[in-house]
Amino acid sequence: MGFFDKLKAIGSGGPTLDPGVGDPLARELAGDVGRADMSRTNELLLQLREGRWDDRDFYCDILGERSLRQVLDAWCEHDAGSQVAFLLRGRHAIAWAWEARGKGSSDTVSDEGWNLFHQRLRLAEADLAHAARLDPADPTPYVYMLTTARGLGLGPEAARERFQAVLDRDPRHFNGNKQMLTTLTEKW
Repeated sequence: MGFFDKLKAIGSGGPTLDPGVGDPLARELAGDVGRADMSRTNELLLQLREGRWDDRDFYCDILGERSLRQVLDAWCEHDAGSQVAFLLRGRHAIAWAWEARGKGSSDTVSDEGWNLFHQRLRLAEADLAHAARLDPADPTPYVYMLTTARGLGLGPEAARERFQAVLDRDPRHFNGNKQMLTTLTEKW
């Protein structure tokens, strides 16, 4: 048996990715949200506030993407005043949009893929704007709206306004600064 045959024998599905990216609590919570149990996630995110915005962003990023859309829809419908529910659903919609677009270069995306991508990013925009209204101190919705602005092609002025909203709430927000840096690259 040759080397590459041995590799194939190990497993053809590629590496198993840790849903918590090395964070034991994130791993546990990813399991919870995968089973439609949002209680611990909600409790944690309500606690991660001033001085812990980067932590809030980290958990929202992981858990929003892994949450079940129908669970988030039901939660938002049941509690229109839950900032956490709309924040997670907005983050989920961003991942859902990229799923529709695919990972290839833009010239490989079908018309249907582009339509779904933009439709889902607009859903994210609406949820994130609602989350921002529900908790005006939280920079997290604006961080994610930097991503939606790029995807929707809203231009540099929209990105600057969103970035300023992040800076007004947390000038050292890691992902907020990273997203703006990405927005300023030549590609965008």
